[in-house]
Amino acid sequence: MILPEIDDFFNSLSKEELQDIIGNPKSFHGNLLSSDGLSEYTTVILGQSYLMTQRLLRLYHKWLAEQLSNQK
Repeated sequence: MILPEIDDFFNSLSKEELQDIIGNPKSFHGNLLSSDGLSEYTTVILGQSYLMTQRLLRLYHKWLAEQLSNQK
């Protein structure tokens, strides 16, 4: 079994798929100079990062399965 290059996956992504990965980012309207605001901002960034990573991995898994099934 030969695994396809990850760059092939990235190059295969359409603008629509990239937009789906990004999703609908949550807005932040807090004060970064306060500890509560900074904590809230960090939570927003970490949450968005997690969701984007999850969506990206789901697409990659689907793409990889298709690539490997085409090798048979």
